[in-house]
Amino acid sequence: MSAAALLARAGILATANDLIVPAESVAPGLTAFRRGLSRVIRRPVGQSGSGPTLWALYSSEHEAAAAADVVREAVSSGLLVAPGEGDPFIAATTLVAGGRKR
Repeated sequence: MSAAALLARAGILATANDLIVPAESVAPGLTAFRRGLSRVIRRPVGQSGSGPTLWALYSSEHEAAAAADVVREAVSSGLLVAPGEGDPFIAATTLVAGGRKR
């Protein structure tokens, strides 16, 4: 699937995890944080597996890094309150289809 196709399906992909509800029962506030995060970055936010990793798709690592800065500021200012103790780990990375050639 191309990057453009993934971006077009981001909303569907973000809600396709059946473990979102059970994760909320273990980590209260995770769903509220995910929804708040989605409002701050203005795009769908998904949960990886049983959590607590949350993700959003961007067309470039530069855009993802800029969004990570926005999220750090929102957490730092108290606009977003992460569940659990301590600050959340926030990173921008890339996906490589099919792995890298050696």
